[in-house]
Amino acid sequence: MGIAWLATFDPELDSFVRAIWSALEAEGIGRTPGQLGEKPHVSLFIGRDADAEAVKSIFEERSAPLMPALLEAAGVFLGPAPVLYLPIAPTAEFLRYHRALHDQLEAASVFRDSHYLPDSCFFHCTLAVDLRREDLPRALAAIGAYDKPLSGRIEGMQLIRYFPMETIGNKYIVN
Repeated sequence: MGIAWLATFDPELDSFVRAIWSALEAEGIGRTPGQLGEKPHVSLFIGRDADAEAVKSIFEERSAPLMPALLEAAGVFLGPAPVLYLPIAPTAEFLRYHRALHDQLEAASVFRDSHYLPDSCFFHCTLAVDLRREDLPRALAAIGAYDKPLSGRIEGMQLIRYFPMETIGNKYIVN
């Protein structure tokens, strides 16, 4: 079982991502995070074998500022089962928050997946997983109307345990 710390979006960005998920689902392309019970987000930390109580304690004590978020044009992680995503252009404030979070997790000896460490993380919002290579042209066509940068804000933090998906913490950021 794993645990993940997610940054969630304002209503406009959330709706934008959900519209893309709906377009992909209507075409039967891959699996969207929505089908897995997730909300649109960018992952800040994932720990497959992390101490959930230590992470929850940090989550409960840690605050977060409202941060701008820019979702850019879609991309694809290639591999045996490609992943479609929207890259996030991180601000200096976002990067500081991410680094400070990982410093705190490291100080608590929490296992952290290397893909999400500062200086290693490629911040993104997943649109679909388990794509078949032959579906890539259809996937890109299905999201063509949404393939534009969109600015918004990160307005929440969510802590989840997976799989099965279980929310164990939610914070809404206020100004």
